[in-house]
Amino acid sequence: MVWGYIFIGAGTKNPKIIMDNNDFTINTKQGTRTRWRCTQYFKTKCKATLVTYGRVVNVKSCHNHLPTNPNVNENYLIQSVTINRTPSLIYVVAGKKNPKIILEDNDFILNNKYGNKTTWRCRCYGKTGCKSRLTTSGKTVKIIADHNHDPTYPDTSAAVPQTLRIVKSYLTS
Repeated sequence: MVWGYIFIGAGTKNPKIIMDNNDFTINTKQGTRTRWRCTQYFKTKCKATLVTYGRVVNVKSCHNHLPTNPNVNENYLIQSVTINRTPSLIYVVAGKKNPKIILEDNDFILNNKYGNKTTWRCRCYGKTGCKSRLTTSGKTVKIIADHNHDPTYPDTSAAVPQTLRIVKSYLTS
């Protein structure tokens, strides 16, 4: 459970929520719960959804595209909320020489180990300068920055699946 902020497009026919630099529109409403779908759903088949009720936002799935970076203007209300991210499945390919993690159709190679934390770098770092990184500690994975390239779709046949808690963070430059 993490505190965060969402931006709500107020007073419009089709309300929007902006979270993590992506915008969402209403998909369905049921009682006090509202299900929101990423606006890129039809364009990229993005499966990212939000379920809101009160001041709680449950995040389901991850985006399959770079952030859309929608404009937030004075017509948007800012609201602090509790953000719950659904545990996600990662794949671990063990090995002393070249261990790697596969998450959201991209693979990460071991970058550094210190204490109980391990940092992983996107495999495309050398080719595209991708700044996406992971930090693992126990059963928690912290995602730092989004990819600047299309998914690499690595082979998961030799990998061991694990369910972990995903926390997103972003580099500030």
